[in-house]
Amino acid sequence: MLRRVLLALIALALASVQAHAQLLPGRAPGFRPGFQFIGGAGGFPASGAVLDYDFKGDRYSGPAISVSRASPAYIDDSAGNWTLVAANALRRSDKGALIEGAQTNSVRNNSMQGAVAGSPGTLPNLWVASLGSAALSRQVVGVGTLNGVDYIDLRVFGTASNSGAWLPLNLQFESAGAVAAATGQLWTISAFVQLVAGSLPSNVQLELEELTSSNANVRYNAKLITPDNTFRRYEFNSTLSGGSTTAGVRPGIWIYGPTTANVPIDFTIRVGWPQLEQWSSAITTVGGASSPIRTTGTAATRAADAVSASLTGFSVPLTVAGVIRSAPFALAGAAVPARIGTSSTASYRTLLNAAGGSVVGGETGSAGVDLGAQPSAGTRFAFAFAGDAAGQSGSLNGGAVVGIATGLTAGHTFLGIGGNGDGSAQTYGYIERLALWPYRAANDNVRTYGTLSNWGG
Repeated sequence: MLRRVLLALIALALASVQAHAQLLPGRAPGFRPGFQFIGGAGGFPASGAVLDYDFKGDRYSGPAISVSRASPAYIDDSAGNWTLVAANALRRSDKGALIEGAQTNSVRNNSMQGAVAGSPGTLPNLWVASLGSAALSRQVVGVGTLNGVDYIDLRVFGTASNSGAWLPLNLQFESAGAVAAATGQLWTISAFVQLVAGSLPSNVQLELEELTSSNANVRYNAKLITPDNTFRRYEFNSTLSGGSTTAGVRPGIWIYGPTTANVPIDFTIRVGWPQLEQWSSAITTVGGASSPIRTTGTAATRAADAVSASLTGFSVPLTVAGVIRSAPFALAGAAVPARIGTSSTASYRTLLNAAGGSVVGGETGSAGVDLGAQPSAGTRFAFAFAGDAAGQSGSLNGGAVVGIATGLTAGHTFLGIGGNGDGSAQTYGYIERLALWPYRAANDNVRTYGTLSNWGG
């Protein structure tokens, strides 16, 4: 009988050690009270969390996620493939969940509608191409799809007597007068470009021409790019500065010729999904290319993402933490990885707010916790924020925990993910993981939750 009791006690002890090992893979016993490891093999769902959304790994624990977006939209994966996602469906890949605001592509035909292979062949509808010399020839080699992106291959060849600065190929993605614009506006032109054959004679530039109301040139804005044998996306951000006469813009790509006369030219350039989008200064003052918007004959708008979840029986205290890949460009306004409160944006409870150059957690109408400078555009970072009626604390990327004595108000029924949850304040980046606990973690654990390496991946 005594032997059976001893064996039972040993089994219980072993089970306890195994349970601790599952919470702390690769770590020795003796962890601090309340600590739950959050990453590594088998680290899902996070121990003790009331919800854990692993968007990158496509694993979900907790309330159902609600997605509202009035249009289809594209998302890319880590291999560079673009996939169309239906309206009102979450855009996710092995990079996480992509959550953006509404943007419009003013290039009316970026999917090569109407293009026909031949010599010279037929350009896509609404496109214009001019050669810098009558001695040059143009050929539409073909159209196709690569990594989900529509493209056209254009060949230019011949020997011209031109010298100095000249353009063997001036390719415009729109006709003059098609896109209204005004001085002071911020526009981003982007396109997938690849050199598929031959060699480029000189520089290649993305170009945005400012035009008057009668389509006369006001000024040219351009950026040098260096296409190679990889099909990749290039972008150019331009704040129009032509003055009061600027009434429109026209996007394109310039390929410069050799400065010496009578040099043979032969190259084939691949161009895919050109995009022209205007930015509000409330979102960004520097610009950037948002996810591609496919068009087939008219300008098209990608609707805003609104992603949320309902919280039942949840209140203060709380801890929220996760991993984000920030927007690929600097944001000017609030970008909210997580908002916990009610469905009304006027009732922020806890908020990680990447605005004004710093990341802040807190509550509307009261002091917040400044976690430090927001990470650079396009970088991965981890965050953690904890609070109760007595105070708040937080950590960004494993940095020192910052705390204040101002407490949080009770009452939480709504979680906004990657934005306010109502189609505003989107991160324009990828939410990799987001977890929520029903207690305020101790400061050393807040720092652990806010350390990127502890999440794995």
